[in-house]
Amino acid sequence: MAADRSRSKLVVLSEENLDDHHLCCALGDRKHEEGVGRKKRWLRKRFEEGLVFRKLDERGKVFIEYAPSEVAWRPIVAPGWMTIHCLWVSGKYAKRGYGRTLIEGCIDDARQKKKAGVVAATGKTKRPFLLDPKFLTYMGFEAIETIGDFRLYAFFIDRAGRRPRFASTVLPMALTSDAPFVMRYTDQCPLNAHWAPNMAHVIEGEGYEVRAERIRSRAKAQRVASPLGTFGLERDGGIVTHHLNTDNAVRRLLSKLGAQ
Repeated sequence: MAADRSRSKLVVLSEENLDDHHLCCALGDRKHEEGVGRKKRWLRKRFEEGLVFRKLDERGKVFIEYAPSEVAWRPIVAPGWMTIHCLWVSGKYAKRGYGRTLIEGCIDDARQKKKAGVVAATGKTKRPFLLDPKFLTYMGFEAIETIGDFRLYAFFIDRAGRRPRFASTVLPMALTSDAPFVMRYTDQCPLNAHWAPNMAHVIEGEGYEVRAERIRSRAKAQRVASPLGTFGLERDGGIVTHHLNTDNAVRRLLSKLGAQ
């Protein structure tokens, strides 16, 4: 009954209603206005490709975003599957069944569209900006590939389908190197427009070289090193961080590099 109630409160964004709804991960923060604009322009192009953005019809951070794997902006090779971009349930909405309802809705959608299953990138343990592997296991997902600290999880609907895998470009976490940093990010995350350039500025201010690349095509997004897909800070054969950081967190990260 609780799942039925939570499902009834969900809304699927579309070209017609996109401007009537907030984007859950950038609630009312003026510094993210540019990022929200970029994200909405990005979404308008993705809807016609089959991307689904389902959210709670309230002002809160409760949503899931997924797409057919062939058009997903993730370095995951999974033809015939559905790929989860993001799942977020936070604040007062946690532990009220919304996460389960959102995942179940994605799986149901994959079944209706005759997909072999649903796939998602995460870590061996809970990591920022990635799905919780314990929750995925609880929901029936299985770990099918590991690269360093990152894992690929799959919910099988048809085991005869082609088995998903990370793209060959995905790299493990690695901090030791003297090479310049390379930051790659997309408009899929509305937080990137502010925090990615900000991180680059802090890195340069600490005396390091960094090249920031805003990825604008699905083909490039499917060939990045970070399994998160939407953001990655790389350095000569490894991922320094797969997620955005505050100024002080960036400086702490750099201090760890300098100590090695």
